[in-house]
Parts: sequence; C-alpha cells; structure tokens
Amino acid sequence: MGRHVSASRQVYRRPVSVIAPGRGGAGENGGDALIYPMSATTVISMERPIPHLRQHLSDLQRCGRVRLDREEIDALAYALDGVPAASVALFGSRTQAGRRGGDIDLLVLTEAPAFETSRRVAMRFFERCEEKIDVVVLPPDGGVPEQRAFLASINRVDLA
Repeated sequence: MGRHVSASRQVYRRPVSVIAPGRGGAGENGGDALIYPMSATTVISMERPIPHLRQHLSDLQRCGRVRLDREEIDALAYALDGVPAASVALFGSRTQAGRRGGDIDLLVLTEAPAFETSRRVAMRFFERCEEKIDVVVLPPDGGVPEQRAFLASINRVDLA
C-alpha cells in the first residue's frame, strides 16, 4: 500500500492495475487483455466533458439502478471529467441491487489510447475515493471479436 502525504491530509493508496486491450498474444488481432501495474503518471489531454454525469449517477443511485455512495459518485464524475468517450457504462455487481460490496467496474468506449485513458481515469478516481475500480477501455466499434463478445456478455448501465 502506497502512502501519499499532502499538507492537508494523509491518503493511503492501494496498488492499481489497468486493463487494456492487448496488441499481441494468440492470433493476429491479439485480443488478449493485458494487465498493467500502474506506476508513473501519464499526462494526456482530454476534451469534451461528459455533461451532467454527477446528476445522472445520483438519479441512477436513487432509483436503485446502481449501488454507489456519494463519495463514489463524486469520484467517478471527477475521474471522467474531460474524457472524450462515445459511451461510458457501469457493469458488474454494482449494477445489481440485491448484491453487496464489490469493486466498481467501468467501461469506457473511446478512440483515445486505451492504456492512457484507463490510467488517467483510475488515478483520478483514487484521488477522491479509495474504492477498488477496474477500468476497461475499448474502441467504440467493439474492437476485435473477443472484445465484441465481452461487450455482448455484460449487463451494463449506460452513464453517458
């Protein structure tokens, strides 16, 4: 567990991994997912914020479509601010009202570089909330067949 000390507070951070589509592996398309340990910060320029995301997440939480608390909602809105995404969705256990606990699974469909986008979203999320988050970034067209099969297999709640 890493430790970050600022003038106003101490924040303890867990190690984070970023999931991004693979470029190598079996087959010429290389549909394997690679897990990258995060270390140094990569600065990327993102444009077009997702409008009204905080309000939309709050509405979904109030009607029971997603299980997020106020801190998680604020952290997601902050993390996704400026990400040029065709679509953003939650999936996994946080979209099932009857379940308890679980990490936050986030899907971002964008043309932006997958690794840099995943890293940026995860690191910005951890600046506001220490809940575990998995960020999956895929191209808007669904990518290779394995990635399209993944998209077809998940139950997701669209955020933007």
